[in-house]
Amino acid sequence: MSENCDGAPAGEGGNGGDGGEGGRGGDITILYQVLSKGQANDDIAARIQLASEGGAGGNGGDAGSGGAGVSGRYVKKKTLAGNRKWVEGGEGGLAGSPGSAGSAGNPGRILIDQLILSSAPSVEATSSAATIIELQRQIERLRVRVEKLEANTTTP
Repeated sequence: MSENCDGAPAGEGGNGGDGGEGGRGGDITILYQVLSKGQANDDIAARIQLASEGGAGGNGGDAGSGGAGVSGRYVKKKTLAGNRKWVEGGEGGLAGSPGSAGSAGNPGRILIDQLILSSAPSVEATSSAATIIELQRQIERLRVRVEKLEANTTTP
């Protein structure tokens, strides 16, 4: 060291890392069908509570500490007299700055939709005996058709 130089300051601390982005909220889909005409004007969205917000952003990283300074000391001059000179120590380094917080995640989508289906055809009430008779007639007609088809395929 030369006699005119001071000690070097210590290194500065590193900056903290930025926090991560929050997760995206999930999508919600609700499809419903009104079963009773008396409740057709009811607002389904007012009757349920939905939440699909995104996740919170991550916290920023901690700042790094500054380097430690060094203490002063005596150095010998390069003279024949052997004089000593006091050299000041270096100061401690500055701490880094903390990282910034991450942004919140985006919310999910919410879809509420009413299903509008054509009504099922009405079924007429018939007696089970009449239904059985009609089914037996259909079976007989099908049996006759099958026999005719088999007769046509076996003749050369």
